[in-house]
Amino acid sequence: MVYLRTSQRPMCYAVGSSACPATTSFVDCSTSKPIDSFEKLTDRPEWVQELRRVYNDDVEQLDQMIGMYAENPPQGFAFSDTAFRIFVLMASRRLNSDRFLTTDYNEHTYTKVGIEWVNDTDMSTVLLRHYPALAPALRGVTNAFWPWTKVSRE
Repeated sequence: MVYLRTSQRPMCYAVGSSACPATTSFVDCSTSKPIDSFEKLTDRPEWVQELRRVYNDDVEQLDQMIGMYAENPPQGFAFSDTAFRIFVLMASRRLNSDRFLTTDYNEHTYTKVGIEWVNDTDMSTVLLRHYPALAPALRGVTNAFWPWTKVSRE
């Protein structure tokens, strides 16, 4: 792995290896906050202790996937900043390379009714179609990925 620093952030280039980099190397290339201790990775003392034991007190040896699972998520997120960045990068690439969402996204492929169905559907309508009992929690929520309305179980 070769790392090049630019004025904004480091850039990674794989060189002759398909192995995943350690968490510290991967995070250095994907965010601006380097991880140089287990305490900066997670605020859970029991995890810090276990990671120190498993990785012989060497944060540089921490596996990428384990590091992403242990990393404290930003406020309001369910998973780590690093995992989110990977998700966004991969999701946009998949969408841009899917012919059914690009060149073949037309009435000839989907029909007029099909195009209207897709255009009028969002995550909230999908959830409500399959789980109508979620309606009170989704009432007033403009984006299903944002926090939902708290409802009682009664």
